Amino acid sequence: MNATQAAARPTASQTPHIGIVIGSIREGRFGEKPAHWIHELSKQRADISVELIDLRDHPMPLFSEPMSPAWAPVKNEAARHWGEKLGSLDGLIVVTPEYNHGPSAALKNAFDYAYKEFVRKPIAFVGYGSVGAARAIEQLRLVAVELQMTPVRHAVHIG
Repeated sequence: MNATQAAARPTASQTPHIGIVIGSIREGRFGEKPAHWIHELSKQRADISVELIDLRDHPMPLFSEPMSPAWAPVKNEAARHWGEKLGSLDGLIVVTPEYNHGPSAALKNAFDYAYKEFVRKPIAFVGYGSVGAARAIEQLRLVAVELQMTPVRHAVHIG
């Protein structure tokens, strides 16, 4: 393990800070229900801290940066705030719908607007909709691997 990896690991006095991302911005979305349920359950634990993150609070335009965030900082101010929020987290739980056999466009767009803030972070998924969003989650796992994240093996699927 190099010095950077050692510095990134939490010490006994630190608790991991996990973001629960509501991955839909639609009116009347279902995703708030499981996100709030997970948030309440998580607050009962002393070994982690949790935060609800609503994509509605991060209104980013469709990705149109001149370069990937892997190679250059993003120019859009809302996207920079999104990256700062991601940078403050140690891991993510993403609550995703399934629209037309895939994740919401807003969620995929949010993934596209960051890179370094995702690297080496664990990510878990809770899906809802057709077949419990299994296809959306499968696609998001592929994106997460490209972003050098560590997707957990199991997911929660709500039909």
